[in-house]
Amino acid sequence: MRTPSLLPFWYSGKENEVIDLILFLIIVSVGVVLLVYLVMCRIDHFIERGAILDSPQGRANQGVLVYGAPDVAEKINKMGVNCRNITAQPFPEDGCYSILFALSDDDKDNLTICHDAKSTDPGIAIVARCNAPSLRDIFIAEGVDRLLNVGEPIDALLTELWGADKGK
Repeated sequence: MRTPSLLPFWYSGKENEVIDLILFLIIVSVGVVLLVYLVMCRIDHFIERGAILDSPQGRANQGVLVYGAPDVAEKINKMGVNCRNITAQPFPEDGCYSILFALSDDDKDNLTICHDAKSTDPGIAIVARCNAPSLRDIFIAEGVDRLLNVGEPIDALLTELWGADKGK
């Protein structure tokens, strides 16, 4: 009487070892691919929630910060970009921001918020309005990346940064 084998019925010895090895490798490869896919999906979901820490200080990225122009903050929010509007000093330290728009009519306030922003987060990009042309060099020394002149509209810059169709 033959003892029942735990091996499949088609297994007959050494000639099928190569086939068994190939099947094993295929099954393991599919498992690894599925595992990597699931991990990547979780990472994507984590990043979409904005739960990634972007600053050297370990603070979460809060998006864009606008000082002195609530209408601009509203436009940016309509474009689908996370934006916070502040109306008073000092620079908030509750998170890091990608861009600071310092757009008030007071150059002293704009310079102060720009200085505070660069001190808090050296990697922040700054767009500032300079109302007095004689202060342009001071704004540049503070690390402002883009200076707007008096009366220069911000709409073209917003369109350049986030696209024309997002605000509609």
